[in-house]
Amino acid sequence: MCSISETMKTVAKFITILIVLISFLKSSPAYAASSTGTATLTLSPGTSTLTTGAKTINLQLNTGTASTNGIQIVADFTGTVPVDLLFTPIPPAGFSASYNQLITITNGKRLQVIIDTGSTTGYSTSGAQVSIGTLTFTAPTSGAMTVTFDQVQTAVLDSNYVDFLHTVTNAVYTFAPVSNPTPTPTPTSTPRPTPTVTPVPSPSPSPDTAQINLTLKFEGVAEVPRTDPALVNLTLVNTQSGTHLTKDAVVMLNRNDGTGTYTNNSTISFSNFQNGTYNVFVKGPVHLIKIFSNKSITAGVVTLDLAAEGQLKTADTNGDNAINTIDYAKMISSFGCRKNPLREPVGKDCTSYTADVDIDGDVDIYDYAYLVGNYNQVGDQIP
Repeated sequence: MCSISETMKTVAKFITILIVLISFLKSSPAYAASSTGTATLTLSPGTSTLTTGAKTINLQLNTGTASTNGIQIVADFTGTVPVDLLFTPIPPAGFSASYNQLITITNGKRLQVIIDTGSTTGYSTSGAQVSIGTLTFTAPTSGAMTVTFDQVQTAVLDSNYVDFLHTVTNAVYTFAPVSNPTPTPTPTSTPRPTPTVTPVPSPSPSPDTAQINLTLKFEGVAEVPRTDPALVNLTLVNTQSGTHLTKDAVVMLNRNDGTGTYTNNSTISFSNFQNGTYNVFVKGPVHLIKIFSNKSITAGVVTLDLAAEGQLKTADTNGDNAINTIDYAKMISSFGCRKNPLREPVGKDCTSYTADVDIDGDVDIYDYAYLVGNYNQVGDQIP
């Protein structure tokens, strides 16, 4: 246990650093933008017809003779959007993808990507077309997908964070089935008799699958943030047998109720499920593990409204289920960073946004306040 004098010293230290951080944030520079430039972003292949099956489309960058220190991409995919659409960044040497999200919008998907470097040394393609990421998906048999880049938010930035992107090309992909050529007839041979095979009946689908729908509340999310999806870990522990079942799941913000609650965007399924009473442990992306005790769960569709029983405490930036000096150091090192519009203060580590503990797109005084409020706390322990 800390003495009262030690606690007062810690609080005084936090307040002093807080004043310094506020002054720093107010003095952070804004980034200029230019309407002219030499850089281009293109999709390869561009507008075309794609037959059914696995496809790969390259996003290519050409900086000309100039160098870039950061690339920001915002593009909408509308129309017939494949369900397995995925973007995989290919950062140049010395760069990293500090942000890569493909979120659901009203009429399709939106891609948001930031590829940048913590170094002052930029990167030039020297006039060549270089792939900085790939789109992969399974093309359906019909329909069309339109890729539209946001002409304002998509940018290629130089060392002064001035946009020198000249053109970014949209594309339309039309999907079609694979055409089957007419087979060449072959001479008919006399068939040989074959033994009769007794069919083996296929087993019926297992009836003991539990399909769980969650509602969660994250501390600090009281309104619509700029980052919607969040990855959580769900662990079920049977109170009688001690059996552990665990799954990772993506949860999405409920935009309509204004409470800041999240629900899973697809059912979380556990096969070979044993009906019974379970302790439910939930770990959020930057949150301490919280236990929700004695939940009766049976095979079939089960809804767990965990938001009504308490929120997950935030500021566990490194995922070790404790809020301590490691999280404090991460907060200080990335304080002032912002995703959109992009802001990367000099001397700050903006390659990771785990210190954005209220999930609103930047690391600011509010995130710091949650860390101070939860300092020295640890989450519940999974047995």
